[in-house]
Amino acid sequence: MKGILLLLVYSCYFLSVNAQTKEELQSQRKSILAEIKITNELISKTKSEQKLTEGEIAILDKQISLRGELIRSIRREVNSLDRTMRINEDLINDKKEELARLKDEYAKLVYLAYKHNNSYDKMLYIFAADDFYQAWMRLRHLKDVAKYREGQGEIIVETRTLLANKNQELMSQKKDKLLLLDEQRSAQAELDNDKRSLESSLLALRKNEQDLKKELIEKEKRQKELSRAIEKIIAEEIRKNTKANDGVYALTPAEQISSEYFSNNKGKLPWPVERGVITGSFGTHAHPILPGIQVSNNGIDISTQKNAMVRSIFEGEVSGIIEIPGNGMAVVVKHGGYRTVYSNLKEVLVAKGQTVETKQNIGVLIEDDKSSKSHIEIWQVTSAGMKKLNPSEWIAR
Repeated sequence: MKGILLLLVYSCYFLSVNAQTKEELQSQRKSILAEIKITNELISKTKSEQKLTEGEIAILDKQISLRGELIRSIRREVNSLDRTMRINEDLINDKKEELARLKDEYAKLVYLAYKHNNSYDKMLYIFAADDFYQAWMRLRHLKDVAKYREGQGEIIVETRTLLANKNQELMSQKKDKLLLLDEQRSAQAELDNDKRSLESSLLALRKNEQDLKKELIEKEKRQKELSRAIEKIIAEEIRKNTKANDGVYALTPAEQISSEYFSNNKGKLPWPVERGVITGSFGTHAHPILPGIQVSNNGIDISTQKNAMVRSIFEGEVSGIIEIPGNGMAVVVKHGGYRTVYSNLKEVLVAKGQTVETKQNIGVLIEDDKSSKSHIEIWQVTSAGMKKLNPSEWIAR
């Protein structure tokens, strides 16, 4: 009995912990599905024009990545459910054995009670004692037996109820598993379809390799121009700062507070657009279409609906507005020792020196083949110089 009670306690603990994991896995799956919904919308808009663009490839590639994440997430849910089901099955088997043993014991008690259910026999049993103390002990023993029999009956009822509940729970878990496996099969089919579509699109685009290389050169040129413009704005701010502080770069108390607030919100900052998916990652990586070519990105690109509003990810002061021919406009916002840069804007809604709040609209994105792409960079400014940071690590996921 003690061993079964320990198993029950362990099972309840395991299921409690596992329930939290289940909720986390379900939340993760919902988040991935929400992103896939956005990529589906963006892809359907670009395909409605029957155009194959680098932007479409980036969105499709992201969708393939998300579908892979979804399948892995579903597998983790299935594995978690399997572990829970095994625990329940073991508990059910133990409870069946316990119930059989309890019924057997109870049947013997009932038989003995029936056999000796005679008040005269009980009186004889008590009065046959050698002394008063022994008579009292025999009377107490008869009461304990009756009480024990009653308790065993209650335990049988409780065990039956627990067994019925666990059987019901197991049936529900088996249904959940079947639904998850069905969802996994659908996700795998959609993933295979996306991969075929990507291969087809890549083959078509690579036929225009020379045009793509020209576009890449032009894109890298615009990126360098943007970086130089940002560095120029920051360098001028550093120059003014060091001049005012006897040749040493130092933040004012207000700027230190702003830097701390910004730093403390790492991983929790809002996105620069209301909804979208990251289709361009930070750093150096392979070109999505041209084999053997590496491209560099000083920030991240977020594909979103056309003409989307861009908003500041944190409160601060507009320290510069940049115009890059062929690449629209960019806004630089100062947050103490940090700078956030928002580019690919066709219209700017703020002015230099203006204070902006978190999530305040600062511009409108350029339209690109029925969708738009927001580009954001984060720079850190210290006495040692300037450093580009990965925005993916700063915005909320």
